[in-house]
Formats: sequence, C-alpha cells, structure tokens
Amino acid sequence: MTRKPPSGDSAPAPMRSTMMAQFGMRDWGQLAARTGARALQWRSGQHVTGRYLDLAFSGVVTAASPDAPGLWRLTLQIDDPAEPVAAGLRATLRQPVHLVVDPRGESREKRLDGRPLITVGPQEPQPEAP
Repeated sequence: MTRKPPSGDSAPAPMRSTMMAQFGMRDWGQLAARTGARALQWRSGQHVTGRYLDLAFSGVVTAASPDAPGLWRLTLQIDDPAEPVAAGLRATLRQPVHLVVDPRGESREKRLDGRPLITVGPQEPQPEAP
C-alpha cells in the first residue's frame, strides 16, 4: 500500500521518491515528520554564518523561499567575499550567493569527498556586554 503525501504537497511522485532515498526514509510520511521537526526556517534579513569549502563566513539572507518539500532556495549577501584555495584551485565565493539547502542547512552540491560545498545556519545571538 502506498501512502499519500501530506495534504498541500505538490511535489511529483518521482521527486518525492528521490528525496526519500536521499534522506534514507522508506515513505513520505516518515520523511515529512523527520524534516519538519529539525528543519531550519529562513527569512529575508536573517543573519547567518557558515562554511564555504573550509572557510568560515558570515552574511545576511536577502531572499528565502521554500523550494521542494524540506528544501529552501536562499540568496545570501556575504560580509567579506571569500577566496579560498583548495587542492591548488582558486575558488571565489561571489556576491550574491544563490543556493538550495536541505533541512540541516547543507547545500545539495557536494565536494569530491562527499561533504557539502556550503553549510549555513542562523547566526547565534551575541551576549550583551554588562
């Protein structure tokens, strides 16, 4: 018996199957429950920190919209553009940065070793000085 996706879901069945496989879930209900509990929420103006390759960055979300279920399409304005050198190749984090992230804030694009190319998360509030 095939479970129906939660109401309001407009993702085509092949896309749901691919997403379930990527997250190691056996059905849509399990995926929806798991991603909903831990999924990051994004909004324009939100301050973020993250890593591009192995270089830390901070910036601001200038646009955020849900993409496929559990995924977000983000545009970031990076405070200081990064120019890391990785494996002898020069890579530049340009302005603005457009990416799609999963519920953990990891980009869909992966490095050769399987780690995400970019990870991003909400910036932790700084404690106020006494």
